[in-house]
Amino acid sequence: MHYVGRTLPMIARDFYGKLNDDNEIAAWQVQAIRRYASEIQLLAPALTNGDARKDNSEYPWEDAKGAVCIPCEYSFPNIDDGDRVIVLLIRLIRQAAESYS
Repeated sequence: MHYVGRTLPMIARDFYGKLNDDNEIAAWQVQAIRRYASEIQLLAPALTNGDARKDNSEYPWEDAKGAVCIPCEYSFPNIDDGDRVIVLLIRLIRQAAESYS
């Protein structure tokens, strides 16, 4: 696991506690955040190490049918932006960013 995969769960734990009277984030939420962090990490094409996965967040690619996929128009199927854990993670990242600015 690279930087994003290691760092996002730590940020989530830290800021969840700060926002919730030092209560710990649930273990199932941390596990789900780790899974999402790994998926986010894989969106960087330089880190795929030659895997068959072509979707990425940086530039267009061709799908199996030869159609060009554009990242800003593509719905990344492994990241459900409506999942309550990803919503929690986004809120925690926002809180962390605001605290450091």
